[in-house]
Amino acid sequence: MTRLPPRIARDVPRKVAEPDIERSRKGHLAFIRMLPCASCWKPAPNQAHHLLGAEYGKSLGKKAFDRWTIPLCPTCHDIYHHHDRGLLVDQGIDDRALAERLFFISEKRDQDLVHGSRSVQRAKQSQQKGKL
Repeated sequence: MTRLPPRIARDVPRKVAEPDIERSRKGHLAFIRMLPCASCWKPAPNQAHHLLGAEYGKSLGKKAFDRWTIPLCPTCHDIYHHHDRGLLVDQGIDDRALAERLFFISEKRDQDLVHGSRSVQRAKQSQQKGKL
């Protein structure tokens, strides 16, 4: 006769998953949504686009860390996800550098919208200088 393993008591508390502080930053997302679109400069409110790729914390069934977000208007966001993943690259915008700069402004400058908007404009202007 085989012995069954001991039963686990039902009253044993289960460990509740703690929210990943690095993954979720709601204040930063609100800041990103208040900036102009990185692609077409449409004024706020816009959507927070999470950069795609494992290096940004994205894995199967999970979105990227909120740290790696840039502002895109609904039209540009739709184009990026459904039609042209190279939208920003084609425009010469370094999305990773922009996301890092915006995260720094969000954290260190207390979500200064003026500095955030300037960073988006500089990313767009550097792209325009390359075309000349």
